[in-house]
Amino acid sequence: MEVSVRTFVLFLVAALLLSTAAQATQPYSEQFSAKFKAAVDNAMSQPTADGRTRLLMEAMRGGTDSEVFFVFPLLFPRRVIDAAQNAHICVAEISSSISNGKAYLAAAPAEREDFPHAQAKKIRSDMDRLITCLDRYYANGQLRLPSQSSN
Repeated sequence: MEVSVRTFVLFLVAALLLSTAAQATQPYSEQFSAKFKAAVDNAMSQPTADGRTRLLMEAMRGGTDSEVFFVFPLLFPRRVIDAAQNAHICVAEISSSISNGKAYLAAAPAEREDFPHAQAKKIRSDMDRLITCLDRYYANGQLRLPSQSSN
């Protein structure tokens, strides 16, 4: 079953809003630690796919389960997902990440706070596979890395 990009984006927005609401004392901008933000920013500034992949994988290993789960829409904005899906690239990897979000939304509200931790093994594996897949296609020119200014 194919999930539309619009549904995917709506899921991500809902997930981020629900997470923020659950952590009412912590603004969204503080949901990610300074260390995690710096690691991701450093990785995304790398000029080569190999450097970007290596540093993104390190950032994900160093991030909390929640950081790894909720960073997805920031790492892979809609235009990246659209481009990949339109080119039939990384479809299985994108689908796996979308299924994580659908499972999060299907969980009872009381279970959502622990969802990133309870599903950490799958979420982290899916993120690693998606990072590796998309960067492989950036490296060979099939996808264009979005500029930081267009995020």
